[in-house]
Amino acid sequence: MTASVSIVLDTLRGAVVIPSRAVRRENGQAFVMVLEGETPVRRQVSLGRDSGELVQIKSGVSAGEKVLVASSGQRSEGMP
Repeated sequence: MTASVSIVLDTLRGAVVIPSRAVRRENGQAFVMVLEGETPVRRQVSLGRDSGELVQIKSGVSAGEKVLVASSGQRSEGMP
């Protein structure tokens, strides 16, 4: 028998977090694709803590904005 356990060591209140797989890296910079209306727009972001599944966004994306999360093999326009 096995079990999966998560231990919360710290909580960041009011932090903007997104799935780690939404973040792309290129030339040492991190960016995400954000929907502006119907158009995906590449946006550089500053990253904070990373849990493996979720990553904190310190700047570049605000709470409530729609961030595109590419599944394996899927690409959005402008995404390498």
